[in-house]
Amino acid sequence: MGSDFTENAERSFAQRTKNLIFFVAQLFFLNSLLTIYLWFPTYQFYFLLKPSIELISVVTVLFIFNRITNSDTRVFLILTALLMFCLFFFNIGETVTRHLYRRSFQPSEDLPYFPEFIRLLFETRSPVQSALFVFLFSFLLGGIFFSFYFFAKAIRASLRKIPHPWVTYAVLLAVFLVPTLFIDPVRTIEPNGFTLILRSFDGKTRAETEPATSIEEEHKTFHGPFRRLAGRNSFLFIIESYGYTAFAKEDHFRILEPFFIETEKKLASAGYHMCSRFLTSPVIGGYSWYADATFLTGKRIRSKESYESLLGSNTPTMVSRFRDSGYTTVLAAPGTLNPWPEGERFYGFDLHFYDADFHYRGPDFSFVPITDQFTINTIHQKVVKPRKEESLFIEYILVSSHAPFNKIPAYIDIWGELEDGSIYYRSENQYFKNNWVHGLEYAEGYTAAVRYVMKTISDYLTRFIEDETFVIIIGDHQPKFPVTPREQPRSVPVHILCRNSRLVEPFEDHGFTSGFIPNGPPPHEGLERFLPIFSLIMDEKLDLN
Repeated sequence: MGSDFTENAERSFAQRTKNLIFFVAQLFFLNSLLTIYLWFPTYQFYFLLKPSIELISVVTVLFIFNRITNSDTRVFLILTALLMFCLFFFNIGETVTRHLYRRSFQPSEDLPYFPEFIRLLFETRSPVQSALFVFLFSFLLGGIFFSFYFFAKAIRASLRKIPHPWVTYAVLLAVFLVPTLFIDPVRTIEPNGFTLILRSFDGKTRAETEPATSIEEEHKTFHGPFRRLAGRNSFLFIIESYGYTAFAKEDHFRILEPFFIETEKKLASAGYHMCSRFLTSPVIGGYSWYADATFLTGKRIRSKESYESLLGSNTPTMVSRFRDSGYTTVLAAPGTLNPWPEGERFYGFDLHFYDADFHYRGPDFSFVPITDQFTINTIHQKVVKPRKEESLFIEYILVSSHAPFNKIPAYIDIWGELEDGSIYYRSENQYFKNNWVHGLEYAEGYTAAVRYVMKTISDYLTRFIEDETFVIIIGDHQPKFPVTPREQPRSVPVHILCRNSRLVEPFEDHGFTSGFIPNGPPPHEGLERFLPIFSLIMDEKLDLN
């Protein structure tokens, strides 16, 4: 009898221990799902030991549910699963935006661009592909929700098998909490998924993140024509993902420095004077239109709210200044796939060329099929050559250096062979082992992209432009992590080029240094600083103060 009792007691103890271990494993796994934004972007895995507010909330709900009813109330389990699903969804959003853009997830700003993000991630272009993805994605969401439902049901079942569940819960909480207090006591409670959700919908908190130069602030109005330019053509080349890292990261600059020196010599031999500096972009890794708007208006744009407010305003821009100076203004934006009425109204370009207007028939390259060389050649043939008697301001939004830096087009030495772009099917394009999530050759792919676009621009300026055209070359933002190290600033290079030294030298009085390679350690002034400097130089009557 005694032996049977001892055996049963040992078996009971073993079963309770097994149940407890299984319960702890469930909590650990759930905690990891609900705190991805903490440990994944920074790889600080000790946060997995932190008893997150999300975990405490979910398990407390299940504890209470377990105490008040013994029935399998599906409604309560569904609500618990919905809570877990929402927290997990915000976790994924927070993880992606922190990982790519170094900021918090903002549903109202980020979710409208989710279809475009998916198009880029999976390179879906046709309506059939998009419809198939929507179906598969909806199926996946449903699968995740039901997984959380069964997970909640399993945790509740485990709670029933544990004696004195509240005591067990308190002991486990203490076990989780003690090492966390020693590891990182400051971040024991904050941040958490609930505060992220509240902040994402809190207009007051969001407004506080806006810079002092908000869209409502009275903008300095510039008057008169750009007299110093005297009607010379002006080209603005905005290069995708051309950032400070090209000069500051050893893996990048070691490859690019000889090329930059060679480019400077080539431009100088063609009669170009040049100066450069770094300015700080409002974004990193994406949302290029915020950087473009900041550069063109002199106002720092960092959010969907400030951007939409800008487009609805009468704020003067670099484009309007050129138009008022008698220029024909042209936008070359091969990455714009659909009509853009609000942008056309605000900027007021006389001519615009979007994706379909280029009649490109070549293969796809990364973000946009159309290559930078094809874009520049098309505008030269359709606008620059036929309008020799006009003063032109052309804004090129170049895209061949867009992430994930895996498909870089070949440079076509004989520009006339570009034709409709089908030459790229038989050209020696460059391919690298990179994708949107992971890259084995990010440094090689990124530097190849920078070399390609810069060679295209420099060859165009030296081979096809013979007059004193004024040229601005800027990067829109730094490339995404890990191409850009997390500790780097958001700075981008700005280059000024012209064969007339009197149009270049004044910039050296405003932080620019002679040559193609910028100097000056961070911190750097904001990209919004360029328009006031440019306006001051081009109209001597103006004052920056």
